[in-house]
Amino acid sequence: MDQSYDADDIVYYAGSDNAIIPSRSMRKNSREFDADLYTERTLVERMVNTLTHFRRISPKEDTLVHAFFLSFILL
Repeated sequence: MDQSYDADDIVYYAGSDNAIIPSRSMRKNSREFDADLYTERTLVERMVNTLTHFRRISPKEDTLVHAFFLSFILL
């Protein structure tokens, strides 16, 4: 899914040094990215998504990042 954000403008806006977006396979000039960091980022995104499904841990009003972190510690 992240490969859909492979446009040069989006990568430039995100900061080319900080962008962890893999290149599409059809791209002529592929960019390098850190595959290990991409895997870790994906795991964090999936964990946050999982935590949002538990109402007791994360109510809809409580969408701040530190709230997710604190609720994870309480587990």
